[in-house]
Amino acid sequence: MTTKVIISDQTFTPELRKRIGGWFTMLVRDPQHPSLHIAPLHNSRDPRIRTAPIDLHYRAVLLELRPQPGEVTYVLLAVKNHDDAIDYAKQVHLAPNPVSGHIEPFLTATPGWDNPVDQGWNTDASAGAASQPATSEALTDTDADYPADNFELTPWEILAESGITASLLATELGCSQAVIAALRTSVDEASLLAMIADAPSWQKDAVIGLLAGLTIDEIAAELHVDNSQFATDPTTDRGLVDRLQASNYYCEPDEHTLQAMLEHGSFAAWRLFLHPSQQHAVDCDHSGSARVVGGAGTGKTVVLLHRTNRLLHNPVAAQPPRVLLTSFTRPLAQQLKTQLNELNPHLPEANYPGLPGLAVSGIDATVSSFLRHAPAAEVNRCRSQLFGHSGDYRPTVMNDRTADQLWREAAAVYGADLPATKQHPLFLRAEFTEVLLHTDLNNQQDYLTTARIGRGTQLSKRERAIIFTITQEFLRRCGQLAALPFAAHAVLAAAILEARQEPLLDHIIVDEAQDFHAGHWRFIRAAVQPGPNDIFFAEDSHQRIYGNRLSLARFGIETRGQASHRLRHNYRTTKETLDFAAAILAEETFFDSTGFADTTLGYRSLRHGPHPQMLRAASKTDEQQAIVDKVRHWLSRNEPNTHIGILARTRDQISEIVATLADHGIDCVTKRSGKTPWDGQVSAHTMHHAKGMEFTHVLLADMSEDSMSKLGLYEGCPPAEQNESLQRERALLYVAASRARDELAITVVGEPTSLIPLD
Repeated sequence: MTTKVIISDQTFTPELRKRIGGWFTMLVRDPQHPSLHIAPLHNSRDPRIRTAPIDLHYRAVLLELRPQPGEVTYVLLAVKNHDDAIDYAKQVHLAPNPVSGHIEPFLTATPGWDNPVDQGWNTDASAGAASQPATSEALTDTDADYPADNFELTPWEILAESGITASLLATELGCSQAVIAALRTSVDEASLLAMIADAPSWQKDAVIGLLAGLTIDEIAAELHVDNSQFATDPTTDRGLVDRLQASNYYCEPDEHTLQAMLEHGSFAAWRLFLHPSQQHAVDCDHSGSARVVGGAGTGKTVVLLHRTNRLLHNPVAAQPPRVLLTSFTRPLAQQLKTQLNELNPHLPEANYPGLPGLAVSGIDATVSSFLRHAPAAEVNRCRSQLFGHSGDYRPTVMNDRTADQLWREAAAVYGADLPATKQHPLFLRAEFTEVLLHTDLNNQQDYLTTARIGRGTQLSKRERAIIFTITQEFLRRCGQLAALPFAAHAVLAAAILEARQEPLLDHIIVDEAQDFHAGHWRFIRAAVQPGPNDIFFAEDSHQRIYGNRLSLARFGIETRGQASHRLRHNYRTTKETLDFAAAILAEETFFDSTGFADTTLGYRSLRHGPHPQMLRAASKTDEQQAIVDKVRHWLSRNEPNTHIGILARTRDQISEIVATLADHGIDCVTKRSGKTPWDGQVSAHTMHHAKGMEFTHVLLADMSEDSMSKLGLYEGCPPAEQNESLQRERALLYVAASRARDELAITVVGEPTSLIPLD
């Protein structure tokens, strides 16, 4: 007898994990084990209902399905205290929502059309919550800058302003009468979520999305609300199992994944559950390139991992395709590799990009590896054609500090007639990286007539001519050192591939695409032949902390219309932290890779928690003590899987914090492994280094007006470059704040930086 177990995405709340861990492990390992005591319940509405005792107080409710001879599938419906479980088991049955088609538990005899859908979650508890709205934690004195939300309008009034009625909620989305009643009576979003805590996940997501500004049509498309999409008959056991297996809200865990979920909860749930919008992005085939767009914590990387797994799975092919999964830095690429191994440890690996199987590498490491393996004759020929460098050598990588010194020297020789702001090495470096490198560097006229898309500072033809001469001098000095900047390395690698006219790869998957520079994209375009599913990338322009604005159409990478998938559901942070992080972006306009303004409209979180807390200090000594006290307070709770991240702007600040914590007996690590530190509960990182990580608790240290770099090295650049620098600083703070899963605190000495919201 083959036995399987199916669970829903609501099974693993923190409380349930504590109650059912050992019992559920046994259920997945051996569902027929006699110690489970799975037995029928007399007088239940559905004769397939079974119950099983977990301990003296709690009982599980399951549905036993026999989809075919010799096969049993158990669906875990609920875990409740003994009496409630028996009452629930007598009434419940599993059926499709007549509007959305999603499989849900019902407590009524038939989910009739003229009696809009009435799910069997605890409406009595919901009514109680309506009369006594949920309250947030009391604010401390230091919370004063972040008052709790007091909606001017109730959830029902917000929907009414958009013309959304009870009838539309029921007939267009399939919302239950209990959800609609909660919308009518709740006073704010927190009380609403408390009242509908037991409602099906997709209905909670739907109403929060509507409150975030999405239309009913947008919600219906995002959550795949369409009963006609399902062909199988859910009235048979076989049809019901098929529907459950196809659902984004149910899954069959293996023992390894189950253990990870029991230990880490939502940190591991990404392996099993995909939001419908994520699933569509994973499964959709495209005639060319495509992208997934979304804010921090919306699961863009999860989509990339599942899509990579899908592209590599081709049972008919003689060998796997050549796939590169890449990101902006080595640590981020290592994180992708670790997570992909967790998702599927049996994926075919390639020792080198271009061989069959999967290669995972940072983009600069990929370029360097390619140039090391390329024949010397190709390197010499293309280097000479591009940069005018003769000789037989492979150029080494020039760091930014050396490059900036060469720019200063070249500008000192030929830039006397150029305004000082346009002689600035950072301005010249960006002009070289984003414009000059993609022209004929031996032909001044080519540069003079090239469109400078995305470059905010205007240049006259005379100024362009001077900059071209400065660039020639810069390249001459690079040749003397037999070295080139990273961006020039990428262009050199791209030129070799373009000359070969042979694709290196079949598919390229890119994470953190917003930070890739023009040389990276030229290399990516040259490495894979244009065709079905050639390039797939994830981007969030609001997290652009390294690169400059680019339009990828110039490289032949088009992702408009149906080639773009937008994610709006934040899985990581609470609504309170998400609102704070989004407010950091202020009224800034961020442009994405299509050249259009990006938006945060519709982003939402279903999780609530305390508001971000500001800890004001009179001196640096007081601030260090406040950090120690806050870390001790978080650790003293003894909450499972606590990971505290202390983030600051500079390495010197991090060194000082680590030393202070050590003096007070608190171990603090600075290394990382994937999303979390190597070991220990407390780690400290620069904000840049924390990109891609997540923590249960985050402390942003020294967010003071005098400490934040703001313009930093860009002081003295043209105004447009200064504005871009400030936008990157905002993006960096947004990234740092959105690393927090449960709680966020900020320390300040004196006045807080103007880049963070105060109300």
